[in-house]
Amino acid sequence: MIGKLMSSQPFKLIGGLLLLFCLLLLPGAAGADALSPPTGLSAVDPDTSFRGMDGKDFQVSWTPSVSASVCRQEGSTVVTALPEPEFAGGDGSAGNPYQVATAQQLQNVNNHLAACYIQTADFDMGSMGSPIGTSSNKFTGTYDGGGHTISHLSIVSGDSGECVGLFGSVDNATIRKLGLVDINIKCENTRVVGGLVGKMGTGSTISNCYSSGSVSGLYNVGGLVGSNKGGSITKCYNTATVKGVMEVGGLAGSNSYNITDCYNTGTVIGEQRIGGLAGSNTGTIRRSYGTGMVKAEPIIRIRDWGGFIGGLVGNNWSAEIYDSYSAGTVDGGAQPADFPVFTIGGLVGGNSDGASPNKVINCFSSSRILGAGYKTGGFFGATTSSGTSGCYWDASCFNKAVGEGSADGITGLSGPALRVQSNYAGWDFDNTWTMGASHPVLKWQTGGSPVVPTISSINPSSGPQSGGTTVTINGSGFTGAKAVKFGTVNAKSFTVNSDTSITAISPAGSGTVDITVTTAGGACGASAADRFTYTHDVQEFPEKLNQLTDKEWVITFSQPVSLDEQNLRKVYVVSDANGDNQVEGIRVEAVPGNDCQIRVKPPATNWTAGATYYLILEPGLQSITGKSLNK
Repeated sequence: MIGKLMSSQPFKLIGGLLLLFCLLLLPGAAGADALSPPTGLSAVDPDTSFRGMDGKDFQVSWTPSVSASVCRQEGSTVVTALPEPEFAGGDGSAGNPYQVATAQQLQNVNNHLAACYIQTADFDMGSMGSPIGTSSNKFTGTYDGGGHTISHLSIVSGDSGECVGLFGSVDNATIRKLGLVDINIKCENTRVVGGLVGKMGTGSTISNCYSSGSVSGLYNVGGLVGSNKGGSITKCYNTATVKGVMEVGGLAGSNSYNITDCYNTGTVIGEQRIGGLAGSNTGTIRRSYGTGMVKAEPIIRIRDWGGFIGGLVGNNWSAEIYDSYSAGTVDGGAQPADFPVFTIGGLVGGNSDGASPNKVINCFSSSRILGAGYKTGGFFGATTSSGTSGCYWDASCFNKAVGEGSADGITGLSGPALRVQSNYAGWDFDNTWTMGASHPVLKWQTGGSPVVPTISSINPSSGPQSGGTTVTINGSGFTGAKAVKFGTVNAKSFTVNSDTSITAISPAGSGTVDITVTTAGGACGASAADRFTYTHDVQEFPEKLNQLTDKEWVITFSQPVSLDEQNLRKVYVVSDANGDNQVEGIRVEAVPGNDCQIRVKPPATNWTAGATYYLILEPGLQSITGKSLNK
């Protein structure tokens, strides 16, 4: 009877479970890691057999690298799932840091905020449950990215609060060698928002890190750091679009300590204290630059603070800037009449002494200024400081250095003079600066970090609105160019001839636009040297009129053309070869029986004797292959 019971199916199962339980109690198994085999079994041993109570064999497989152990008996399989390890290895010490290889392991950093970590693989983060560290429980450890990236980090919240980023708040922390790719941080009601770190506290360092994608918040919003209260940011950059209300910067929303050897090429949008590198600066910036667009927008209209918009720094107060430059576009935006932009500066919007005098030394701006503020200058929007020396601005970008205050220590240069090294008195061209294609650039840009391209000239600088013009772009840093744009529209095609030359075909367009070249180092800043003007497609009538006449002209197109109301507005006649002096009252009609032709009839007053007229065809109509005079 007992033998029959033991051989029955329920007892087989009970026996198997008892066997597994006993195996776990083997010597060496107690207290061991959940993924380790019992003593005497190698992690790489083949399946090992044991005899069950019913006399039949069990096989047990131990696989430390996977999250399951498997028991099999005569074809039956029992799988016991084990959780993913907290980290891929390490013990969290400086000599043996925790290894982070997955998104979940990154989130587990919150469990040990004072430990040391090293990232061992690139991975996709996706939506993040909560930032690492908070204002009340900060990250104080070390995170070494190991040169790896984290992609598609997403933090989207409509909640108010503060300290949002991959790391919410850090103190005495070290973060290095980490790239954030195509992030999406959208916390428009949140203060202190950064791509990598929200709030950076005393004693912290960030080095060799970067971010791309988009970051938006309320106050203290930066592409890399929301607010740097007492740390050092070194050899970092941002290409992400950054948007906020106040203290909004490409690299840092606000900086109260050190930024060195950093840059921003991303667009920065905000309302108050907006800067290409830092929205506000009460610390020290050295050997850094900004070439991204800085644009003012009235978001919630805070009237009490005043608007400060700068290509490098929005508001510079009791602070220092050395050997730095801006070369992007600073756009005051279309401000309402009751909400003027107070200060717009090519390098700094507002520059004033606080508890200690400001110092702005050996700096340069070639920022293009758009929009008009109450105080606007090519270098400072307004300044009350006397600590400026050895500084220069591109006088072709704006006609005066300072909107309000003293321009002492600032010299205007333009054209070829911008590239004459001797014009920059006191500058260190041996160790700090080197001459770029159109103006000085930092020497570290030419080695290690990707170089931001610059455009020195284009030829020709104009072409028809229908596009198709072959344009030679001259400059530097073009190797590996990823895009060429005419305004916001991609070139029809382009060829990189060398590091200093690109040939591009213009797309259809209108007005005057900036040509930009984008490489791994970012997009070149706009300047007078890259402006391309679209001209009307002017066709001279086939013969000069020598007497009053009612002659009509028939224009032949390569394809059928529809004379709907929209196309009718694209055909008109002028009496000036530059496309001016439009002739009123002309009539444009279809030619019966030929949908590839149109008829241009004179005005009621007829053509003027002895005059030459020009036909203008706006983009959208097919190009003309020939035209004939209908006598």
